[in-house]
Amino acid sequence: KKGVAEDESNAHFDRMRAMLATIELGDKTLFGAVNVGEDAYWWDYGQITFYSDNNLRLTQDGEENDAYRSFFSQPRGAPKDSTIGATADANSSIACSNVAAGAIKGSVLCNVTAKEVQAEGAILVNCSAKKITAAPGAIAYNVVDDSEEGLVLEAGKVITSVFGEDG
Repeated sequence: KKGVAEDESNAHFDRMRAMLATIELGDKTLFGAVNVGEDAYWWDYGQITFYSDNNLRLTQDGEENDAYRSFFSQPRGAPKDSTIGATADANSSIACSNVAAGAIKGSVLCNVTAKEVQAEGAILVNCSAKKITAAPGAIAYNVVDDSEEGLVLEAGKVITSVFGEDG
């Protein structure tokens, strides 16, 4: 980045090298922010389809998906930094969430708070609601719902909100 002091750039480089050393890359030799060939892992988020496909890697088997989980320090099957009263299958990836009841199957939850979640093949990030029902392919990002019926997402439905600095 232009205009950054050399010592700041060097410190950033050292942080990135240290992080890279913790990722199991398999037969790949590089992790990149852009597609630089078949010897590198590259996870595009520029379209909803890519966002969904890549986040669902957290729930799937395979060498590249293992590298993805390693990069995000996100295990599969055992909720991380969460309190989960819902049943969650071994493929789901859950972090920093508080869910009292429900059933979570093959889904990604990060920073979700709800009394009940029924989710299958869904991605829920930064969501708070009394109840969340999410069908396969549903994505909710930065959503707060205080209704009694809760947040209901049909298959393939995408919903998001934007918050200002003051919330």
